[in-house]
Amino acid sequence: MYEEAFNDYNYALQLDPELAFVYVKRGRLFAQKGKYEDALTDFNQAIKLDSMYYEPYYEKGVVYQELHDYTESIRNYEKAYFLYPALKQTLHESIKICEGYNNLGLEKMANDRYPEALTNFNDAINWNPNFHEPYLNRGITFRNLNLPKAAISDFYKVLEFDTVHVDVYFNLALVYQRLDSLEKTLNYLNKIKDLQPNNIQTYQLLGEIYYEQRQFEMAIRMFENVLALDENNYWGYYWVALAYDARRKYPEAIGSYEIFIKIAPEEYYDQKIKMYERAERLKRWLEKKNQ
Repeated sequence: MYEEAFNDYNYALQLDPELAFVYVKRGRLFAQKGKYEDALTDFNQAIKLDSMYYEPYYEKGVVYQELHDYTESIRNYEKAYFLYPALKQTLHESIKICEGYNNLGLEKMANDRYPEALTNFNDAINWNPNFHEPYLNRGITFRNLNLPKAAISDFYKVLEFDTVHVDVYFNLALVYQRLDSLEKTLNYLNKIKDLQPNNIQTYQLLGEIYYEQRQFEMAIRMFENVLALDENNYWGYYWVALAYDARRKYPEAIGSYEIFIKIAPEEYYDQKIKMYERAERLKRWLEKKNQ
């Protein structure tokens, strides 16, 4: 009954325009209706009336989180917590604040600012150690900082919450690949393949690993799976061409080289030139062989 609630709050403020908590309550209604600018106006008015009142800061944090402005969101959450340290317990390890720190960390991670992201994910975990997503993101951060043991520890922590987690399996595979642990790498990638038969990333990485291990038939099979799922995947053509070439299946290699040359973006001009030169050499060799 939003309209009746608005009318009552408006009437209360007519009677006494200095009731800060009423601005907070009306601001919450604005936020629930998606009227974020009006909500922020009410929260700011509450702060103007009582700068030591923690609730409008917290509510501003929620609104900015909805607006994906995570820096402002966290700034307001921290102000609320500073004014009312019992807030953490009052909110029962607030998932909202935890998400705010986690989202801010994701922004930093997307810009390769890993040490800063690490701080944000630590804050998220401190707020709510039972929310698994910050462990996953912190693990990815550790992986990018080349701290494999810490990364593995966080990924296993996620598996305590969710025993079947494809993103964790893939990141564990990447860590163990860097550690040259082939058996564990393949183990986690094959788990994903069984769970998600349409996961292109998994086939791509499996194909590259088999190619490096000179298991070219297996590599071809993986890259053919990639192309079956995405016929415009130019890296699929690139790698399957190399694998065909290594197996001396030259007509198939030439065909895949030519498709890569045709569909790969111009930013890969150097690779396209190399593929063109290799395809032309193979054509000349086949012509001489057939004469």
